[in-house]
Amino acid sequence: VAVGPYLKTPNHGPGIYEREGWQPGQSGERTITFTRTSGSAEPTNYVVRWSGNDETFHSPDSIQLPLNTPVALPVRIAVKTAGAHSAILNLDEPGGARSGGARSVYQVMNTVIAAEQFTAAQNYTVTREGSAEYPGYTSYFFNVPRNSSAFKVEAKIQTGTMKFRFMRPSGKEFDSARDTPVRWQPEYQTQGTLDRIIADPEPGVWQVVVE
Repeated sequence: VAVGPYLKTPNHGPGIYEREGWQPGQSGERTITFTRTSGSAEPTNYVVRWSGNDETFHSPDSIQLPLNTPVALPVRIAVKTAGAHSAILNLDEPGGARSGGARSVYQVMNTVIAAEQFTAAQNYTVTREGSAEYPGYTSYFFNVPRNSSAFKVEAKIQTGTMKFRFMRPSGKEFDSARDTPVRWQPEYQTQGTLDRIIADPEPGVWQVVVE
């Protein structure tokens, strides 16, 4: 992914975070490796439980961890819809949350983002409807192909007041004051059509935040 090389250990970190490479309808498998470094010298069984999962992530229901021995847990990912899909993977003590008892001994967040795709069959256009309640926001993700001359976003405002924010594939926010010849105005708009054009966009998954 775009930011993977900049992690403390390049392309390695806790859990799964993949901002790029996914689209609706795609599936695949990843591996999370666990190492137990304290406790009994005998292997210990843990219950694997997912929190907040929209059926994107699937794994075995349990894992056995010997002391100081890495164990791989296969995680199957099946993305049904566009957008961000996140869930927390919990390792519960034996007889844990499912039995109304013990606590979770480890938690890790997992996120994949399935971006909208621009295709010739759709004239390189994606159309969606949505809403956000004040003071919240909603996000859309678009995979901008390499060598694109421009990335245009247009919204027809049905009701309320809104503005756009853009997050680059690198995760940094696009600053209109610095990155465009003229600062976009107004900051917020009521009614009508709001559009923004980014010339020569960097390729990758852009996040469009509608506030």
